[in-house]
Amino acid sequence: MSQKPLNPRLNPFREDIAAAHLEGQVEAAKFVEGVVYQVNAPVTGVFRNADDSALDTQAQMGEVFTVYDVQGEWSWGQLSNDKYVGWIKSDHLSAKQFGATHKVGVLRTIVFSEPNLKTTPKYMVSLNARVAVIGQDGDYSELATGGWVVTEHLFSIGEGYDDFVSVAEMFQDAPYLWGGKDSLGLDCSGLVQSSMMAAGFSVPRDASMQEVSANVGETMDLETGLKSFQRGDLIFWPGHVGIMQDNEFMLHANAHHMMCASEPVEEAIERISKKEAAVRSIKRPPHLNSY
Repeated sequence: MSQKPLNPRLNPFREDIAAAHLEGQVEAAKFVEGVVYQVNAPVTGVFRNADDSALDTQAQMGEVFTVYDVQGEWSWGQLSNDKYVGWIKSDHLSAKQFGATHKVGVLRTIVFSEPNLKTTPKYMVSLNARVAVIGQDGDYSELATGGWVVTEHLFSIGEGYDDFVSVAEMFQDAPYLWGGKDSLGLDCSGLVQSSMMAAGFSVPRDASMQEVSANVGETMDLETGLKSFQRGDLIFWPGHVGIMQDNEFMLHANAHHMMCASEPVEEAIERISKKEAAVRSIKRPPHLNSY
């Protein structure tokens, strides 16, 4: 039986170069050991090519990125969190790494130049970004990367939300952005991944991967699932996913509304089936099975 080809979105290989650990599994002109970096930008794009023409996903501050190739101002490699492969601007990466002590627990928070809300903002960081706290002053925490953030907006690394749907609902009305995964713009699978990550679930990036991942939940019998929606159920169409808020309303980042929108699930199913395809599957995340 022939082995299933490796997914290039999740495995760092091209015809000209590949990661050393893939030698013997893929064909490439050369195999190289990677160099580990950390994202030092508040958020950065992960692109399909060594330019900004095709955004595939985004990486948050503190994510680890292993680099296998550098071309001009671009670095090609793999994220450690969800294993996504792509190109990141090299100046958004740092060889010097900090040990993350906390993660951002709100949609977006300002990093101030001093521990005072009246001082100049330096930048903003988004939900799930990882930071290292090196000091305290009143209600503010000092970050290893510079600046001060409101301590109340941070979770310790082990903390998370109990209900990922409540996190997803925080994104309502955020703009739709293909490849995006924060409150300035996100797509359907980015909404699922970001909200579930904030609740302690490690899930794949793309809807097609989420649909078959055991980490996302149990696949329901389709006929039964369509008649018995629960809060947190995930509905999959080819290339699209939505999150049930209850047994009637679904939240999804979508190109029809060009935003993250809540709408009656029956209306969404009817509209999408007319234009694209019917519902393909329904999954129920593990913690919902006990409800």
